[in-house]
Amino acid sequence: MARGTRAWVAALLLTLALLMIGGTRAWLHRLAREGVYPLENGAAWIRTRIWGQVARLWTADGLVRRNRALEAEVERLRLDAAMLEPIAAENREL
Repeated sequence: MARGTRAWVAALLLTLALLMIGGTRAWLHRLAREGVYPLENGAAWIRTRIWGQVARLWTADGLVRRNRALEAEVERLRLDAAMLEPIAAENREL
């Protein structure tokens, strides 16, 4: 084989190898994207369905605790007003 022919054969084989590697890389890249897609969907589902419910429960629990505290404060203020009523009546008489 002549020296020039050997170079052309080597260039052809190198080109074919690069095309095969590039094609395989592109195919694997597409496969990886499609493989990750269900995981991304799963993460989005967890965020919207499960984490959203947990956040709503925490918010509801916080509101219930705040409501109880406010009701206790209102009851305390009513008792204070009832205890101060005789003093206010005495002040009005004076």
